[in-house]
Amino acid sequence: MVTIINQLKTDQLKLSKKGTHNLVFFDTTSTTKQLQITLSNSDTQLNLFLFIFTKDKTASKIKLQTLLTAPNTKSQAFIYQLCQGQSSSQVDAIATITKDATNSETYLTSNSLLLSEKCSAKVTPSLEIENKQVKASHSSSIGNLDKEKLFYLTSRGLDQKSAKQILIESFLKENLHHINNDQKVLNKINKHLSSHA
Repeated sequence: MVTIINQLKTDQLKLSKKGTHNLVFFDTTSTTKQLQITLSNSDTQLNLFLFIFTKDKTASKIKLQTLLTAPNTKSQAFIYQLCQGQSSSQVDAIATITKDATNSETYLTSNSLLLSEKCSAKVTPSLEIENKQVKASHSSSIGNLDKEKLFYLTSRGLDQKSAKQILIESFLKENLHHINNDQKVLNKINKHLSSHA
């Protein structure tokens, strides 16, 4: 089961039910928000997706924290920023494993795509680890559309707009296999891309 939150807001969520929780957040607003998600029971797993769409002069700033406080918990967070116009997006992402969360895992991946020369994206990932018997990692990338891939698609007969759309969709949908490519999430992404164009 996947839970979709259409507009991110400041909140604190506690996941105490064992099993896998799939949360997908979307954000398009020019405000500052804080989101903390705590895994407070053992054998709990979180797949978290945060999609941020900014355009015109939108300025988004988000602080995200995943907090693992029980043993045998696992958190995977995927952050996607799609920026254009003169907009900006900033995310401070913190993954915390407390001393009681033995044999837990936390992974943080952020990818940002800049569609204009005047927009900007920044992600500051950090790990706070209080237990040595855990696994934790983070990665981050910021870039533009791949010109070689764009050239390849247009050389196969696609127009520039369609080629860009394919690359953007591929960028946003890269890790959705973690939630079985949920159709409602795919539809929501396509709807945001239509309004973002």
